[in-house]
Amino acid sequence: MLSSYEIVERLTTLTITKTPLTRVPASVCQLLKLRLLNLDRNNLTKLPDNCVTNLANLVTFWAPENSIFSLQDGLFDGLQSLESIDLSHNQISFIGLHVFSNASDLRRLRLLNLDYNKLTSLELWWYYRCIHGSKTSPVYVNLAFNMISHFTNKLNFRFRCRMTKPFKTVNRRENRISHITDVLNGWNILGPINFLCILNVARTSRMKMIFAGYAYACDCVDFGIYKAIST
Repeated sequence: MLSSYEIVERLTTLTITKTPLTRVPASVCQLLKLRLLNLDRNNLTKLPDNCVTNLANLVTFWAPENSIFSLQDGLFDGLQSLESIDLSHNQISFIGLHVFSNASDLRRLRLLNLDYNKLTSLELWWYYRCIHGSKTSPVYVNLAFNMISHFTNKLNFRFRCRMTKPFKTVNRRENRISHITDVLNGWNILGPINFLCILNVARTSRMKMIFAGYAYACDCVDFGIYKAIST
């Protein structure tokens, strides 16, 4: 039915929910007029290559409550209309380095929901998403309730005082972060110049980081950070 000429030419909204499907039907990838694709509460284990990238008009893509375990590079390449991605309540433990780090893609993306997954580490790809936000239209990245405990900088990103300011909220609450200094070390932020740059960017761009949780170590390792922020 999805392959019929009339459907392919006219369908703009498609919901496939509560089915035993483990993969996205190939016919879905040909629905070039789709603006909303909702695949929630199925049994998907992976999103196919060269599928979502065909849907150039897509504004909303939802696939929460599946069993997707990874996001491979190229998954959202070239999409400029996409505003909302919801992949919450999956089993995602791996995100390809370039899925979200290409600043020329996903320029309209304002919501990326990845809460309740299995992520254990976090790269700096969120910055490339958030520089497209503004004071009136900030970007929200939800990474709450994962298992994030360490931070990496394989993108070799360098914080600079004159870097493009992000307008965003990144929610990392209820992960397994034990020290804020783990974040600063992992992302190469430590050092008075870098730290002051970050504080200045955060203050002038309405940048909000949420680190709330119960996994923090009760010691003095982060004392200097708390003191600097409080002043």
